[in-house]
Amino acid sequence: MTILPAEIWIIIFDMVIEEAIAWLEHCDYTTFPYIHAFISSTYPHHRLYDSYCRLRLVCRRFNALLGDRPAQSFLDSTSLPLPPTTRALYLNLDALYAPYFQDLLAEPATCGRLVYLDVTCVVFPILYRTQLAEFFVAAAGQAFPNVRRLSLRIVKLYWVQQDHEEVFFWTRLHRGFPQLGTLAITVDHAHYGCLILSEIAWEVVEFETVETLHLEGTIEYSGCHFPRLRHASIVSTDRFSATHLLKLSPHLESLVASPNWPHQPINAGSFSRLRSLGIPNSRLGEVVPLDSRHPLERLWILSHAFPDDYGEHGPFKEILRRIPGIFQITIDLSLAPGKRRKPFIDDFRRMNLDSIGLSMIPSAYDDHIVVIKQSNTIKYGILKRVWGQMRG
Repeated sequence: MTILPAEIWIIIFDMVIEEAIAWLEHCDYTTFPYIHAFISSTYPHHRLYDSYCRLRLVCRRFNALLGDRPAQSFLDSTSLPLPPTTRALYLNLDALYAPYFQDLLAEPATCGRLVYLDVTCVVFPILYRTQLAEFFVAAAGQAFPNVRRLSLRIVKLYWVQQDHEEVFFWTRLHRGFPQLGTLAITVDHAHYGCLILSEIAWEVVEFETVETLHLEGTIEYSGCHFPRLRHASIVSTDRFSATHLLKLSPHLESLVASPNWPHQPINAGSFSRLRSLGIPNSRLGEVVPLDSRHPLERLWILSHAFPDDYGEHGPFKEILRRIPGIFQITIDLSLAPGKRRKPFIDDFRRMNLDSIGLSMIPSAYDDHIVVIKQSNTIKYGILKRVWGQMRG
């Protein structure tokens, strides 16, 4: 194999890193319910991406060319200059003194290389620390022009009144990051109050490029559109008008709904392109039965524990009745106590699933993932759906 010049390798590295970090590597409707756990993690972590790691196998000079990992934390001026390979940056505004933030902004080349920002902040100002408003002002001035993915973690929350300066949160967010592809907002310690992220009635904020969205916590909103949204994870209270928001997203392919989803039936039929649905096991009975022509084909069941009172076939017979086009059922037991996972999996193996056309297969993910697919009826189900769509 011809040895490539170092400059070419660096360009290749940049392309792979940007794609992996900014657009969530390998994220589609078949993997999003699994990947959303990485997006929603309340603890910033450096994740090594598959393609990034594989580059080490094809380039012997990988470490010499690239050196540090593409993700760094910025604490103070001693962190500068950041390595030229930095593409993801973790900022804790709550702990970052304002002069240090200005020092970072004074290096436009460094800020311009960033494709991912993970920002922790508080709503109310802390003396001498970097304020959320300062961050938004810098972003609106194009301090971070190439950021495609943003995680905003709001902590130590107290009640926020409508007349607070953050009432125009969504507008500021859009002005600062107009090219976002992935957006995650989490609100921790929400028992202190509700974060009201709303807009004045006549203003509509349209995030034209966002394809992946995660919202978690007591967030109230109005006036937001996500016209290109494909994947959504909503972990919020019923004060958040989630259904209304997502109905404005005609391309939605995968949805993860939390136990706190507004207490009403989960009607996947409201989303004509939805192909993957993730819900807690406690809400299986709330799924509205679908027409056989609906494209929903994958169901992810997120479980702390799995009920054992479903009978011989567990809940699966009812799932087949409610979602006739289902192709795969994935059960995520990552939230269940470790000592309970194996007994649950053994219970699934003992169920007489073959008699209803289902079978367990090895998981492509972790050992806490159970995958159940249709067996003999797969081809019939697909043909039936295609025929129904043709007739429709």
